[in-house]
Amino acid sequence: MYTIGEFALIAEVSTKTLRYYDNIGLFKPFKIDNLNSYRYYSKEQISEIMFIKELKKYGLSLTDISEIKKSNSKEFLNNILERQLSIIDKKIAYLEDMKISIKKKINEPVLWIENNDKSDYFIDIIKMKASEVIFVREKIKSEEIGQLIGKLYEIVNKFSVKFKSNHMVIIHNRDENENVDVEVFIPIEKTKLINKIYIKRFEGGIFLKTTHNGVKNKWNAYAKLYDFAKQKNYKLIGPAIEKYEMKLGKFIIDIMFKVEQ
Repeated sequence: MYTIGEFALIAEVSTKTLRYYDNIGLFKPFKIDNLNSYRYYSKEQISEIMFIKELKKYGLSLTDISEIKKSNSKEFLNNILERQLSIIDKKIAYLEDMKISIKKKINEPVLWIENNDKSDYFIDIIKMKASEVIFVREKIKSEEIGQLIGKLYEIVNKFSVKFKSNHMVIIHNRDENENVDVEVFIPIEKTKLINKIYIKRFEGGIFLKTTHNGVKNKWNAYAKLYDFAKQKNYKLIGPAIEKYEMKLGKFIIDIMFKVEQ
């Protein structure tokens, strides 16, 4: 039997972490002394805490890890890991795209290049139906949007929700420090199985839409949408919606503005 301090040294975790895991029910001590409330851990628990550390290293949340332990199912673990691989693939694609952009910038002969964009963006006018959506909205750093998308898919997988399309992103606000008020959502089939705090109604309506390849220079697509709206006397309503799809390792982004005339 080990004291909490001894076990923390063996497992290379802090005593604060062990106490927190105990409080949330993720990893309980083998024994708690009734007289002084000291926590004690067994040798057999070392493999369990190492398993938790391994899953954390893979980027899984404590909620995920708790669900995996409760399920005691290799199939459930594999499903969570497959989802995590998908999230990692998207992050890799984003970073590879950024790497290419940085190399291109290094090779540019001048500090910046005047806009000479010749992209032929087709502007479509579409009608989107009202729908229930599952969503999360947080104020985060710009680079953490991928993690928020991962959090949304965690909820989708947890409740086995059937969704109608790929995820969409709305940037509601952005401050001078690149902190963003961002919402990520997916239209879903009606369900009563999920906590209502994750559900809201997407009202739909008439939208201007164009498609952009990759994640860089999206401003070109936005400029085309703004110009088209002004030329056709459309009033833009609310922030843009970006709908993401990955094809051959590259992001394809539908950028949409709700409008009225």
